[in-house]
Amino acid sequence: MDASVDPCDDFYQFACGKFIKQSEGSYFQFTDKFVKEQLRVILEENVTSQEPRPFRVLKKIYQACMNTTSIELDGLTTIKSIIKDLGGWPVLKGRKWNQKKFDWKQSVYKFRNFGYNFNYFITVGTMSYKDTGNVSSNMLYIGPADVPRGAPSDLKQYLNEMVQVATVLGAKKSVAKRELNESLEFELNLNDKPLSRTEKP
Repeated sequence: MDASVDPCDDFYQFACGKFIKQSEGSYFQFTDKFVKEQLRVILEENVTSQEPRPFRVLKKIYQACMNTTSIELDGLTTIKSIIKDLGGWPVLKGRKWNQKKFDWKQSVYKFRNFGYNFNYFITVGTMSYKDTGNVSSNMLYIGPADVPRGAPSDLKQYLNEMVQVATVLGAKKSVAKRELNESLEFELNLNDKPLSRTEKP
């Protein structure tokens, strides 16, 4: 799976993205269309309790993304409910936000449990011992947080997208701009990559 991809934008990349990156070659390119068709057929089958949990989850996500009627009727109800379950978003809660109750470790756990990217404070993952020739062994990797990278124009776009999402969800635009700019600075500082004064979006 490639959890960095929104399953509603490109489900195949979400479900198989890392496999694709690791499986370069003409054979895979030749079978790519066939695999996509097979995957679509499998994902459209009914979910059964006998299937392994990852398969059930993928089917449910795919079917939820394909149910556009339900999506239109739901509006922002589900996403607001998910944000609440994850602990809330300060830019939306305003003065009701209680920072004393915020526990970043619990936040990481909740994001991971929901299936979202959770490497915002630190990056946790595994790496194989390729250099030793023993690809069956892995080591735990803990490193700096996944933070936005790129030119200042990319960071400005990233900030604008955050502000737009917050505004759609009910935040005041001026408040969202101020607070999310501070949030972006914090993200960059986690990796010791602060914006210079001339680069600020």
